[in-house]
Amino acid sequence: MPEIRYVCISDTHFGADNSVLTHLGPGTGAVDPSRPSEVLSCLAQCLRALISRNPNGVRPTLILNGDIFEFALSTDNLAAMAFQRFIELAMPPDPAARLFDPKIFFIPGNHDHHLWESAREIQYARYLEELPAQCFIPAPWHTTEMLGGRDIPCVFANAVINRCGWLGKETAVITRYPNLAFQSGRKLAVFSHGHFTEEIYLLMSRLADAMFSRPPGQTGIDRWEEENFAWIDFFWSTLGRSGPVGPDVEVIYETMQDASKFAQFVGAAARSLLNLYGGRLTRRFGWLIALLVRSMVAGRLERAKPDKVLGDDGAGLRRYLLAPLQMQLRKELAEGPQPDDITFIFGHTHKPFEQVMTLADFLTPCLRVYNSGGWVVDRPAPQLLYGGAVILIDENLDAVSLRMYNESANAADYAVAVAAAGPPPASPSPFYSWIKAGVRSDLSPWIEFSKAAAAAVDIHTGKIAQTLAGKK
Repeated sequence: MPEIRYVCISDTHFGADNSVLTHLGPGTGAVDPSRPSEVLSCLAQCLRALISRNPNGVRPTLILNGDIFEFALSTDNLAAMAFQRFIELAMPPDPAARLFDPKIFFIPGNHDHHLWESAREIQYARYLEELPAQCFIPAPWHTTEMLGGRDIPCVFANAVINRCGWLGKETAVITRYPNLAFQSGRKLAVFSHGHFTEEIYLLMSRLADAMFSRPPGQTGIDRWEEENFAWIDFFWSTLGRSGPVGPDVEVIYETMQDASKFAQFVGAAARSLLNLYGGRLTRRFGWLIALLVRSMVAGRLERAKPDKVLGDDGAGLRRYLLAPLQMQLRKELAEGPQPDDITFIFGHTHKPFEQVMTLADFLTPCLRVYNSGGWVVDRPAPQLLYGGAVILIDENLDAVSLRMYNESANAADYAVAVAAAGPPPASPSPFYSWIKAGVRSDLSPWIEFSKAAAAAVDIHTGKIAQTLAGKK
């Protein structure tokens, strides 16, 4: 009999006032993380209904695939408390009622990227402690191995977990970045948040390419992160916590829904900084650099394209798969069995989907791709492609998507479904059939979740519409 071995969720944005998993105070609309949201409570019940069917009480490993904490549009304390409500539901005092294995994996995204910087420093410090005193100290590296490697704690997440006094020290969150993989024979499952599938997160690399005439070529993930980590960390993970500046950042994020406005903003900011701090030659060419930045941003934001599952038709995803991911896979699998069946799971876009991709120059010509969607509402009207999903993986690394909801103006459209990459299988995998048999969208707890999700999306879209109307 199949069993759920891994549970992957992403883009919860705990602490954000537009996350359906963050509780809002009645009447105020302000974040009140003293209790879980109705959607979060119902989600925990749905997962419990499925995991309880695992034979022999096996607890799956939880994979938090990025943007779990909202650090761009919220504060540390709100994000921490909202995350604690999730842990309390998933890992209650009764050991028999806990959903997940004590070892939890966390892959930072762009909105909680700062937690990777903290973990990276811990990783480097531990390395220095073991290095002989007379040895040359190498420069720090910016990634982890995806298969195996040392356990690097996420200090922030573990501090929150430790607030749940009934959980022992064995319950811990381990950091991997930007990729995590598990292998079973010739099958491989790879998890990555997915922000590097968008061009804007390579902004510093592209500027360097243009300014220094660097030849284009395949670049490893460590280089991508080394060149762009400060930009990602500053704008997407820490700026919202910068005192009085923080609240104004939300206005900036709202402009991201219009790619041209956001491009103008970024370009103007780049030119202003150059004029303020650059030399005479830099100021003279500041307008040229500003135009370059604008051209790199305009029309390329996934957030600004709600009518397509992948706004660039998958070009950024293919670039990430074929270059840095493939290079890391070939390096780490050089002496082991080569996979002929690969599943890639990412989030970031907030638009869940499942599909088979054909890549002629990849390790395998075909791979299954899953997107776990997101749990925030950031437009004044429901967007049909946006929604939340949980990816479930069995012991054979077969995956299915538990499609919890897609936004809709019609509450009747909210029904939990099960989907797999590729066309509906004539002979579905045993895992797919087993999960599908356990999901009855017209019965409890599934129907309660759908009602809660529909109500939450309605509240959030109305709140955004009211806010935007007040700014006009």
